[in-house]
This record gives sequence, structure tokens and C-alpha cells, in this order.
Amino acid sequence: MPRRTTFRFGGERAGRWDITDRPVLTAVAAQPTELPARVTDLAGQLGRCLRELHALQHELDSHIEHCRRAGLAADESIVGRLADATRQAKWEVAGQQQILLGDAEPTATERLAAVEPVLRYGTATLAYVRGTLASCSPSPTGPDAASYDAVEQQLLDVFDLVPEEHAVSVTASGMAAYTLVEAFLLRERLRPGDTVLRTRHLDARIGAQLDSLPFVNVVQVDGHSAEDLIAAVRQHRPRCLFADPVADTAGQRMTDIPRLLDLLPAAVTELTTVVIDGTLVSGALPDLLPAADDRVEVLYYERSSALQLGIDAGVGGVVVCPAPLRPTFDQQRHNAGLAPHRTGVELFPQYDRDSYLGRMYRTGANALRLARLLHDDPHVRAVGSVYHPGMPSHPDHEIAGRLPFPGGRVTFTYHYPDLGTAELEGLAERAGGRARQDGVDPATILSTTDGAPPFLSLRVGDRDDHVDIVAAALSGALG
Repeated sequence: MPRRTTFRFGGERAGRWDITDRPVLTAVAAQPTELPARVTDLAGQLGRCLRELHALQHELDSHIEHCRRAGLAADESIVGRLADATRQAKWEVAGQQQILLGDAEPTATERLAAVEPVLRYGTATLAYVRGTLASCSPSPTGPDAASYDAVEQQLLDVFDLVPEEHAVSVTASGMAAYTLVEAFLLRERLRPGDTVLRTRHLDARIGAQLDSLPFVNVVQVDGHSAEDLIAAVRQHRPRCLFADPVADTAGQRMTDIPRLLDLLPAAVTELTTVVIDGTLVSGALPDLLPAADDRVEVLYYERSSALQLGIDAGVGGVVVCPAPLRPTFDQQRHNAGLAPHRTGVELFPQYDRDSYLGRMYRTGANALRLARLLHDDPHVRAVGSVYHPGMPSHPDHEIAGRLPFPGGRVTFTYHYPDLGTAELEGLAERAGGRARQDGVDPATILSTTDGAPPFLSLRVGDRDDHVDIVAAALSGALG
């Protein structure tokens, strides 16, 4: 007979728990060593979520006891409901972890598709329960700052950066990361009439923001190679240079950032700031950051999509700057209101560098395999072109091979220039329908970009079981 539990909080009945009690797993030590890394990583995330939920139960108990001792107002029935929600989330996460580790086929699409929503549910419960009990602090050194200090320390380790050389600033979103960089440049580096160089194919939103700055001269460089950029630097003498490792275009042309940074000190006569958006090659640090030089400083930023390890429970961004600039970036982030709220910090997963690099390597390998399957399909090749920097046919294949992670997306364009975004959206819809029949959510793998030309972007993450499904879906949709 299932056992019912009446939950009591602070000596008063706060609610009835109407769910079957199940054992709570607090560790994943019993995982079979032969399980794929992406399964053990996911089980580890479930385990960390469980430990946080368990700690949260004690926090709730401590909160009500503190309010009683201090004579503070506290609605014990509300706190009791929060405790109920915490316990329910803990049981759901524990049950899913137990099923995952006991499943004969834990990598099946259906199994992993069932786990991730439960993990997001658990982390969302942590965020809203803790957020309910706490008030926001406007102070740059208040409790919110303490919460994202921990994420910044984690990311220093994940990026394999030395704190004496580099500092990390987390932000509320990816665009907030760019805005923080821009705020620093406008107040500390750029003066009226200065020149800013940029590659032609930045992220569209960032390019629009940069081009609209009214008092600086923004010059687009037609080429993408390190030599093209160095020639432009010698000609225009910029104070700032924006160069991304991978162009946000169908062709995914690459700029050899390490070579650019090697050549740049000899080409400049005063301090020059290089700004790098590493979102599309997340996992390439610290290779994209040079040794300290008094003529070149590098600011690196990215959106946190890859840094969420596929959980995608929230949004965020990160900026990496030289360590001496940390106080300035902290102040600019505070003044502009770009810091993440405590809730966003709670939603950010906890992991180490090995877990991060493992996911990035699996993601890159899957993207390359998908590109090869599509490229080798005569039906696909007859109507369009497939691009991934790791493909031997890609013009920047050698540059991609020198980076630990050359990207996790595959792009496709039609051969026919008169076919535009509408046709690609139709293709995405047809391919998505086919993928959905095999248990794959098309929203996670297909998107169209209205570039020049427009292109289809495909992402499979570290789900190797998605690769064949997505390849077959796109091939079939082209028929």
C-alpha cells in the first residue's frame, strides 16, 4: 500500500503530501562505468539538483525559525507550501534519476527527452523558492553579487583561466554581455573620431548596435583572414577591432584568431582592443586568449546557450577581460543594470571543465557527422550546399583543425538564388514534421536565418541518436 506523508513545518501542519513516497538518491556513485558520458553527466546534474533541493528544505526550516526568534513577520502557511513544492521536486528528480540509471537503453531519444524537463523543473523550483524568500539588493556587493560570484569562479575553472590574468563577469543575457563590453569601450577606450574595425559578418544584432554608434568611424573589412585584418589595421589605425572566430553566415567562414593576435602587436602603435564573440565556438578557451601584451588587450564574450549544457533553463552571458579591468567591469555592470538576478543564477548548471569539454567535443563530433551524412547524400547535394568548418571541403578546414571545438552547427543553403527565407521555412517545417515522428523536437534542431543568402541552421547537440534522424528528415523533406 503506498505510504502517504503528512508534511509538518515548524510544528504546524502546512499541507498534505498526496504523492507516493519514493527513495531519494543523493549520489550517483552506483552509476555503471560503461554508461555513455552524456548519460552520466545528466545523472550528475540530477544529483546536484537533488542535493540543492535537500539543502533548500533546511534553508526553509532555518528561515522560519529565524523569523520566530527575531520577531519578524512570516507567513508559515506560505513557507509550508514552498516546502511542499521543494519536496515534490526532489521526489520527481530522484525518481527520474533512478529510472535513468536503471534503464537498459538510457541513451534512447525518449529517455533523454523525459529527463531534461524534469531537471529544468527541479532547477526552476530552486530558483522560485529561494527567490520568494529573498528580496533584491541594489548593492554591487549584496546577496545577489555573492550568488553570481560563485558562477564566475566556476566559469574561470571551466574556461581554464588563471584569476591573476583574467576575470569573468556574468550578465543577465547574451546581449547584456555585448552591452557591457560596449559600455566599457565607450567610457574607457573610444573617443570621438576613433575608428572601429569589424568583420562584415558579426551577429546581426551586435552589428546593428555597433554600426549605430554616432561618434566613431566604423569600418567593415571585406576579407576574413588574419592577413586581411592586419592590412586593414595598418591602413585605418583603429582603437578597437571586432573579429569573430566563425562568421554568422551560411558559409561559416573562419578567422584565425590566434594568428591574428600573434601578428597584431607588430601592426599597432598604441593600445588596441580586440573584441571576440566566441558563442559559436564555445569550448575554445583559453586558446583564443593571448599572453599579456601592453599593445593588445582582448575582451571575450558569449551567450550562455552552450554553457547551459543543453539544459537551457534560463538565459545569460559572460564576459572575459584582463584581471586588472575587473573593478571597472563590475562597476559598469552595476551601473547599467546588466548583472543577472538571483533567479538566473539559480538556473545556471553546476559542472566542471571535464563535463563542459566532453559535451563540446560530442557536440562538435555530432555536427561534423551530420554534415558528412548530408554532404554524401546525392539528393541533398543536388539541391543545396552543406557547411561545417570541420569538413575537409571547407575552405577554413585547417583553421578549424587548430581549435579544440570548431562549432556545433551545420548550415544548408539552396543552390538556387531565387529561393529565399520562405522556401527555407517550408523546408524546416517539413523536416521538423518528419523528425517529430521519431521523437525529436524540431525547435531544438532547425532554424532559418534571413541572411544573405538565407540559410537553414541545424544543431543536434550531444545527442548522437539525433544525427541520423535529422539527416533523414532533411533529405526526405527535400523530396
